[in-house]
Amino acid sequence: MEESGAKSGRGGEEDLNWVRRARRLRGSASRAIVHAQKENTLLKEVCGIVAKEGGYCLAWIGLTSSGTADGVELAAASQENVDYVCHRSPAGKVFGGCLLAAEALRTGRPYHVENMGEATVCACLRVVALKLGCRCALVLPLITADRVLGVLVVYTCEMHAMAEPEIELLAELAGDLAYGIAALRTRTERSQAENEVRKLLRVIEQSPVIILLTDRKGKIEYVNSRFTKVTGYSRQEALGQNPRMLKSGETSSETYQALWSAISSGEEWRGELHNKKKNGELYWVSASISPLRSAEGNITHFVGIQEDVTEKKMLQAQFQQAQKMEGVGRLAGGVAHDFNNLMTAVLSYCSFLTDALAPGDPRRQDVEEIERTAMRAAELTRQLLAFSRRQIISPRVLSVNGLILGMDKMLRRIIGEDVELVMLPNASLDTALADPGQMEQVVVNLAVNARDAMPGGGKVILETFSVNLDSEFTRSHAGAAEGEFVLLSVSDTGEGISEEAKTRLFEPFFTTKEQGKGTGLGLATCYGIVKQNGGNIYVESRPGGGSTFKIYLPRMNGEPENIEAPRQVGPPPGGTETVLVAEDETTVRESVVRTLQKHGYTVLSASDGEQALRLAARESPGKIDLLLTDIVMPQMSGTELAGRIQQRRPGLRILLTSGYTDEKIFSGGILPSGMSFMPKPFSPETLLFKVREVLDR
Repeated sequence: MEESGAKSGRGGEEDLNWVRRARRLRGSASRAIVHAQKENTLLKEVCGIVAKEGGYCLAWIGLTSSGTADGVELAAASQENVDYVCHRSPAGKVFGGCLLAAEALRTGRPYHVENMGEATVCACLRVVALKLGCRCALVLPLITADRVLGVLVVYTCEMHAMAEPEIELLAELAGDLAYGIAALRTRTERSQAENEVRKLLRVIEQSPVIILLTDRKGKIEYVNSRFTKVTGYSRQEALGQNPRMLKSGETSSETYQALWSAISSGEEWRGELHNKKKNGELYWVSASISPLRSAEGNITHFVGIQEDVTEKKMLQAQFQQAQKMEGVGRLAGGVAHDFNNLMTAVLSYCSFLTDALAPGDPRRQDVEEIERTAMRAAELTRQLLAFSRRQIISPRVLSVNGLILGMDKMLRRIIGEDVELVMLPNASLDTALADPGQMEQVVVNLAVNARDAMPGGGKVILETFSVNLDSEFTRSHAGAAEGEFVLLSVSDTGEGISEEAKTRLFEPFFTTKEQGKGTGLGLATCYGIVKQNGGNIYVESRPGGGSTFKIYLPRMNGEPENIEAPRQVGPPPGGTETVLVAEDETTVRESVVRTLQKHGYTVLSASDGEQALRLAARESPGKIDLLLTDIVMPQMSGTELAGRIQQRRPGLRILLTSGYTDEKIFSGGILPSGMSFMPKPFSPETLLFKVREVLDR
């Protein structure tokens, strides 16, 4: 279409030359279209070819933004800075060459303006056009079968310069360009889609959860890398199989029935499955299984997404076990307080009876048997206190190597000749912070357990290491903390421990030994001691594969202390000093007073802290040499009493005693500096030796 309706051109030979040039132009443009990789590069290249080889003064391309004829925006031009060819209409749409592009896009045909100076449709550009020498314009719509892409606009410097053949060739070029743009966009869209698919496949393949796809009958068609890592089955081994290959026998049939009923009816199923790996190891997954539907809504596949929660469930079980043991420990500590008071009285009065009976009196044997029974009961109570972490401890900078090497002879006697003892101390081992006496008890208990697990003989191995625990370790070990620790490992080649038994191993009174061959307090005691010393104990074992107990103690800088407990030798010592006794339990208080008075001491007796303070205030300074007080008393604790009396009598010796320690009294059960401690129950002999030891310091 022409704005004036006239059809003129160069004519004759000149027309033929323009046709030849137009054909070369179209050929060059076609090659650019065929080899194009990027749209913006193609558009700029075509504008340059059209202007140069066609001999036109300007060529530019405008593209629609919405795929409709609403307007175009300048995309490329044969010259720089040609924004003047764009005009914004009152409606906000941008049209190249004012309304020329709009008219061509509206009709879908080339729009030819032979004389821009006279054409009313481009009156707004008349001044600019004439100034630039643009006399004739041809607007070629870029349209494909389903999309309006934009326009190609060509300007000449002469009026009436384009003949019909030239316009037709340029229209064909515009058609080629439209096709090229559409094809390039299709390739780009396809490439982007393929990239998205590849990205999605990488996400699925590298996902931290298990993903598997089955057909409607349950045949596996796809598994990702996480599946192979967790289960141990390769992709080739899994494809074509049914997920029942992972069944362990630990998941109920009702669970599987509910699963299949849900997904076969088109619903999602969520739950936990206890599966089995290729190597026979069991593991837990939290699973979500959903149907996949076709475009028509039919179920074609099932997709399963599973998270390995074995470690999470293990930590949860460990936490629940720790909570249960903490509750048992509190109960044990409360019972032990009263029980140890009773045992102290029993042991004291047994001693009084023994002293009152002649050496040959047959009744002495009865009394001695009562005393032995009371001591066994006291030992059980002591183990319960160790488990419940209510013992008084004296942590020191400790050489764990020195500890186990010093126990060599004793351990060999305990485990017997048919069990080999192997010591592997690490030469560069750090020192630890722990109570040496308690740690000896732990090693002895573990050695005895190892011996009992090897009735036919075997090997016990003690190893030490300096270790640095990281976040990966703490995630899989309940209660563990990051940092530097000293590790003491006690291993045996015995029968091993079942998974079920491992969950209860540190519970008091739980034992795998035959009736009458164990109290079930040995490992509970180890657990309590290690925890109270700020460490952790874990076990690694499987039936038939032996056991390894690993004890992690806090690392401590410094030289190890070598402190030996004083030995009780000879008859119980007496003295003439004055002892203030504060004890709320009447039988215990009376037996202590009687014992001390019998051996020469002057005794002041108080039934509680307030009475003890009044007695101390009444006595002259220096008259009282020792305060012997129970820790747990009503109204005022023994430690508070000791602190208040020491303010008035700075040099006073303090001896604390208790059937157990409450965490509110001592932080972690650690003895306050400058004070001594004697646990209940105690015999009169133990009392006399301890009093003398404290006074003689």
